[in-house]
Amino acid sequence: MAMNDETKMTEAGARLLNFLENHLRRQEYEQAEKLFRAVLSDTQDENGLPRPGGAMDRRIAMDARSTGAIVAAREQAIEECQSVLPRHALLACDSAEEVFREALRSMGSRAANSVHASALPALFRETRRNQAGIGNVPDARSSASFNQRFPNAARIKTV
Repeated sequence: MAMNDETKMTEAGARLLNFLENHLRRQEYEQAEKLFRAVLSDTQDENGLPRPGGAMDRRIAMDARSTGAIVAAREQAIEECQSVLPRHALLACDSAEEVFREALRSMGSRAANSVHASALPALFRETRRNQAGIGNVPDARSSASFNQRFPNAARIKTV
């Protein structure tokens, strides 16, 4: 294995190159070594330390963004489910999925544990709407509208 001093290599990197050298044809190994050293020079400085703004910094930034999205989704779920459970009960949940599952369990939904996480918000809204009676019983405005659109509907008899 050819190691030059221009790039410092960790022990794991040296083992990887040694493995590749033993398992690849010579031409394939040379291409793999060239790629490996290019990546190494992009991510490490001359002392072998991680380069600022390198791959690890990007990964940490991506993790921070995804963590922020997870926290925002949980907060939104808590806001939406407060009508069913008190806020302190929902704060014990670690994720939006847990918040919706707990709210559905408190509403008596048997599907709370068997539904995929992506369907929970819609299931919660539908269950809440059905329990509130919205859409099940016509109100006075919808009855008046129906009677205006179909004035002779009252004459229809069931045989």
